[in-house]
Amino acid sequence: MKQRITYLLHEAGGVDPETLDVGKDSIKLPGLKAAKEWRVTLGTRELPKEVWRCLLSELETQLRSSRDYGKQANIHS
Repeated sequence: MKQRITYLLHEAGGVDPETLDVGKDSIKLPGLKAAKEWRVTLGTRELPKEVWRCLLSELETQLRSSRDYGKQANIHS
């Protein structure tokens, strides 16, 4: 499993290092306006079999509908 946290800053100027409050287990930025994006990536072997089957079924459904949509678009054009 991989995790990535990205902070999207409101102001394009960045962060002044002098305003950082660095602790043992934290970094604080008083007054910062930002959004936090937390992304988790899992390998298929890390998922329970039931979850993997459900996702695989959904993927097959999406691929089929994409193909069908393309065929329909060619018929009507």
